[in-house]
Amino acid sequence: KNGVRSPHAGGAEKSEKGELQVVDREIEELERELIARLAANVISEMAALESAAHGSLSFLSEDLDRCKAEFMTEHTLRRFLIARGWDVPRATEMLMEYYRWRE
Repeated sequence: KNGVRSPHAGGAEKSEKGELQVVDREIEELERELIARLAANVISEMAALESAAHGSLSFLSEDLDRCKAEFMTEHTLRRFLIARGWDVPRATEMLMEYYRWRE
């Protein structure tokens, strides 16, 4: 009251800020993990396509580099994860459909 702050109030604010920073780091770590899993899934799907075609899709090896540059940026992977509620299998399916559509 009267513009006087409790000496304990600052400690509580610092504690909350510290807890929020920990939560932010945990969220960022989980996000990085999900993005990495999605990237691995897409690479696996691309390899499976080539394998299923018995090597006749050898252009995919070259295409994979272009695909990584064009479709597998962190920003793009995050967008597809968000669009599918952070569900990696659904995001993989959506990203592969997008890739097929673009081709």
